[in-house]
Amino acid sequence: MNLTDQFRSTIKKENLGSEDAYLPTYKTGLDVLDYTNGRKDPEDGEITAGIDGGKICTIIGKSGTGKSTLAIQMATEIVDGYDEGQIVHYDFERATTKNRIQSLSNWDKEKLKEKYILLKSDIYAETLYKGIKSLAKLKIKNRDKLELDTGKVDDEGNPISVLPPTVIILDSLAVMSPENVEMESELSGSMTASSIAKVNTSIFKRIPGFLNDANIILLVVNHITKKIEIGFAKTKAEINYLKQD
Repeated sequence: MNLTDQFRSTIKKENLGSEDAYLPTYKTGLDVLDYTNGRKDPEDGEITAGIDGGKICTIIGKSGTGKSTLAIQMATEIVDGYDEGQIVHYDFERATTKNRIQSLSNWDKEKLKEKYILLKSDIYAETLYKGIKSLAKLKIKNRDKLELDTGKVDDEGNPISVLPPTVIILDSLAVMSPENVEMESELSGSMTASSIAKVNTSIFKRIPGFLNDANIILLVVNHITKKIEIGFAKTKAEINYLKQD
């Protein structure tokens, strides 16, 4: 008796979950980024370059380093070759224009209208969550019409199909806040920061399933700010290879 096979049968019979048979990857147009995030098949040595579909990718850097530009270029490159590929851009910074997107993507106005949604007003942390949830349900509901053949087969020889890629740009995490905080008439210091952190953390805990099931890539733009050190002993860096900031 093979315990793994037995439990795999139990999972299917009792609907306890499902295994991902295939993980799509998409090229961003930046070779260094694609090969760094790619992988090599241990059996046939085939190299797959690009970032994974249905995942969260964070772009961090100091102000003025081109984070939003990079996110737009990555997103347009990923969806460009797919008829139903689309981009939803939550511009919390209110800094991006359609002319700028056109310049970076080399898309004409018709293609921009067909594939790119730029949201700049009446958007909050809750809006992002509801948008991802609604889009995922819409894609899954229309799976039969949208699915694309990958040319791959699963362990049982069945053809593998995936939904076309959607890229959601969150620009930026540092500015995104809940609706109740946005509507406050006065700033409330640490209480406001605590409310924002609580809601944002809750959202990021709840969206991975929607992203994975509907093949939605979330590109998150975030900032690195200068940390002022007044003591002799500097704060330990939270992330390897980065400074204390």
